Amino acid sequence: MVRRSRERCRGTSAAEVLYRTLAHVLMAWNLYYQGSAFVLLTAAPALRLWRSLYFAGHVMVFGGLLISHVLLVLLPRGRKDKPE
Repeated sequence: MVRRSRERCRGTSAAEVLYRTLAHVLMAWNLYYQGSAFVLLTAAPALRLWRSLYFAGHVMVFGGLLISHVLLVLLPRGRKDKPE
């Protein structure tokens, strides 16, 4: 799925830069968010922290998966000419 969305952004350089920048920022934020549980070492403080952040990381991951799947299904694919 990631490969297909990456291939759709290769057409223009602005879209590719935006895609790569957004992917990098979201990946870094999500790693910090999920990594906080390993720093806290127990479930109760991790859940308390995530609750104070309204489980934003979890919502972003599952929301991003849902949105990317819907977009990949709805957006038209480029046609490839068949050799005759």
